[in-house]
Amino acid sequence: MRIVSVFLALISSASLWSQFVTRVAVVDMNKVYQAYFRESEDVRRLEQLKTNIQNEINRLNAEIRQVEQQMINARSSGDQRTAILLEEDLQKKREYLREYSRIKQAQLNNEREALTRSPSFLTKVQDAIRFVAESRGFTIVFRIDDPNMLYYNVESDITNFVIERLK
Repeated sequence: MRIVSVFLALISSASLWSQFVTRVAVVDMNKVYQAYFRESEDVRRLEQLKTNIQNEINRLNAEIRQVEQQMINARSSGDQRTAILLEEDLQKKREYLREYSRIKQAQLNNEREALTRSPSFLTKVQDAIRFVAESRGFTIVFRIDDPNMLYYNVESDITNFVIERLK
């Protein structure tokens, strides 16, 4: 009788203990963003901006190569005055390209960040994360790129479930 009582007490305490176990999940917000917004107008606008910037960078690089070739030709023909002027022009063009690239990369980063922080996007993602976490028994969800994340098991990654829920 005593053994049965102890056994029942152990079973009930194990049941109580299992209610307090915290299950942790992770979600890759970048992957969610890419999958969810792939077809949205805002992302198409961002992709067009990225394409326009890259086209301008390509055009500037082509100009730089052309001036480099002109400078080489001037030097090989002995026209030092033209070569010096072209070298100065080349330095200005290279500096402009560096500055342009830096500014435009910052602009792209800001646009991308604003897109992922839009209230409608965040609300939809939070609702999907909440639904997936609750339906799968997770009590805490971290971003996969959280610098405090030291380890996670692949089984705790709910990213694909969140993407499916958003679709």
